Amino acid sequence: MKKYLTFFTNPILFMELLYSKPKILIPSILAALIPLITYQNLNDKLSYLDTKWIVLILVLISILSVFFFFITSFIIYLLLSIVLIESESNITFKKVYSIYGYTQFPKFILALIIALFLSLHILSVNSSSSFLTSILYFFTNPLMIWKYILLVSGFYVLTRTRMKILVILAVFFAIAEVGLNYLISSQISLNLMN
Repeated sequence: MKKYLTFFTNPILFMELLYSKPKILIPSILAALIPLITYQNLNDKLSYLDTKWIVLILVLISILSVFFFFITSFIIYLLLSIVLIESESNITFKKVYSIYGYTQFPKFILALIIALFLSLHILSVNSSSSFLTSILYFFTNPLMIWKYILLVSGFYVLTRTRMKILVILAVFFAIAEVGLNYLISSQISLNLMN
């Protein structure tokens, strides 16, 4: 239990513990559940379909989410391996998958909060009408900020790079994530309207 308290009190120590003993089950479960919770209103938009088709669509979304999470983790692993090729780091795919997976926990908590309290849907990047509003929501949301604190801590543990460089990388990743989420959600909304 003490180990999991460090997730909140000392994220670098928590990531060090994951680095020494990586865990892949919880990141996989998070990757599968986040889109199911995030796209819960998809059920309302697809109400004209039979229940079996809605369930099938949700299962496919979940499987694709785990697949894309696996691919993203693998790309991060490859990039880190290439950058650190001459260092003595002991990076494995399992460590990257585990560390990157636990950085998704705040996103899971946010999805749960929005699912339980629908009036808070404004906290979601997917709900905004413009890209700039999405960025504003993202960078003022404490859970998303916590996610990137965890990401910086995880990358620090994996690479031992200076924090300043990692913070710049985290801001770049955050803007890319907002852009991707905004683009995907706006395309889904457009397709469902047609």
